Amino acid sequence: MNINKIFKFLSIRTKLIVAFSSLSFIPLAIVGAIGIYNNINTMRETALENLQHDVELVNEKTRSFLDNIQLDIKYLAHSPLFKEYIELSGKTSRPTFEKIHKQIELEFHAFAETKRDYYQLRFIDQSGNEKIRIQFDEKSFSIIPEEQLSENKLNFYLVFTDSLQRGQIVFMPVELLSVSKKTTPAISFATRIYNSAGKFSGIFVADIFAKNLFKILEDKMHREFERKLAIVNSDGYYLYHSEKKKDWNRLLASRENENLFKEYPQQYSERILSGSKGIVSNEYPEIVAYAPLFTSNLPGGISYYIFESVEKSSIFGPVREFALMFFSFILLFLSISIALGFVATTQLVGPVRKLQKGAEIISRGNYMHRIDIQTNDEIEQVATQFNKMAEALAEREKLLAGHQKKLEETVLARTRELMNGKEKLQAILDNVPSAFLLLDGDCNILIASAAIGKISGLQPKDLTGKKCYEVFSKQSYCENCQAFLKPAQRKITSLIEKRKNPLGDDVYVEHISIPLNIEKKVYSSLEILTDITERKQIEQHLLKTEKLAATGEMSAVIAHEIRNSL
Repeated sequence: MNINKIFKFLSIRTKLIVAFSSLSFIPLAIVGAIGIYNNINTMRETALENLQHDVELVNEKTRSFLDNIQLDIKYLAHSPLFKEYIELSGKTSRPTFEKIHKQIELEFHAFAETKRDYYQLRFIDQSGNEKIRIQFDEKSFSIIPEEQLSENKLNFYLVFTDSLQRGQIVFMPVELLSVSKKTTPAISFATRIYNSAGKFSGIFVADIFAKNLFKILEDKMHREFERKLAIVNSDGYYLYHSEKKKDWNRLLASRENENLFKEYPQQYSERILSGSKGIVSNEYPEIVAYAPLFTSNLPGGISYYIFESVEKSSIFGPVREFALMFFSFILLFLSISIALGFVATTQLVGPVRKLQKGAEIISRGNYMHRIDIQTNDEIEQVATQFNKMAEALAEREKLLAGHQKKLEETVLARTRELMNGKEKLQAILDNVPSAFLLLDGDCNILIASAAIGKISGLQPKDLTGKKCYEVFSKQSYCENCQAFLKPAQRKITSLIEKRKNPLGDDVYVEHISIPLNIEKKVYSSLEILTDITERKQIEQHLLKTEKLAATGEMSAVIAHEIRNSL
């Protein structure tokens, strides 16, 4: 591939500057592009690993937290004192039962003070009446007196736990009113209690602070990028959202407006709620890692899922900064290389232009011009060769001038000889009574003698270049014309034609056609036209005289014979 043919418009300086620039730009661009590509891949892989790690870690910690809560509930629900309380319920005297009831309240209170994760611990009988409640009140836990307990108002928990098997625990997010009438986000756990006879005796309810679960979600997360962590149920409602964690009450109250399907496209929301682990990283401005968290035992099986997302712009922001810095360096190095290329090419282009100008002067014929270049390199060697070439051309020009002079003299002599020969030949032809025509292979008249004027009435100069049959025949060619025969059939022929001369008189023309062979090829033909009218007339007169003489002799014989008879 010849680059010079492709970029015809580029000068040598431009080509050299482009070469210098490419040498500095291309390696840097390749290294930078590889660095940016590797950086992007590394940061993307790191972000994906961190997201997956966060989701798995939060998943494990959340499951561990919920498992501990369930263990606590089982511990309390199966404690010997609580079992005794269930067995004696409605079977013993009130003082004895109240004593056990008081002991249970103290046990639950001590447990709540120790754990500090619970907001309420409650027991509800089979009629929906609240029998025991330990509740946190701003600073400490307190036992709610009997007169403040709810009666026939907690039938929700009967429905809430209706589908549970024995020993199962169900939980769901709720909003509870504190003593000061403030809304407290909580997660309510409930399990059904049975006596030793297997009879349903009530429901044990433990409400934990939602913030305790949220603290677990926020603890030890990767903080190099701004992230969003959320727990969402199968309907798309948020149980937790890291960007709204300061306003949990509003999050639960505005679940119709602020939910997963409002924030993410349908296809991505469905993938998050698919029940499997995965990552969404393409065709969306965020990278989202998701996994199933837990499935509630509520009727309908509402499930909860956890996902963490990070903006791609926050991940690739450092890459853009690096790219900007990289392109700045490229522009800097490109500018420096162009400047150095300009300086370097100045030392080269100057002598080249001087060489070009000298070559133009020599090409115009000034062989005495000499190119003075002192660069101590190949350009100086080229200039030296140009000077030697100019000397050789000057010597050659002198020799050519001498040869040209001799050649001109020879040509003039030969031309004079040819002109003399032509004049002599033309004089001979013009003084011969017969007319001569020289025809080429296409019957074009090349030469005509002066005698042709007597036959055709045209001057020789008027016939040159015309077809012979245009002058002598009305047909496309003359009858018996030798010029249209095959070369092998052509031979010297002679015929006599009767024609009209320019005055309208009958004339007889003898037509002799002679084929001319040049290098064994029939090149043209020589046509000789002779006016033989006078000879023809003499022949006719002689013939007539002979006829008259014969008639006279015959008459004499006849007369003699008649006389003899007489």
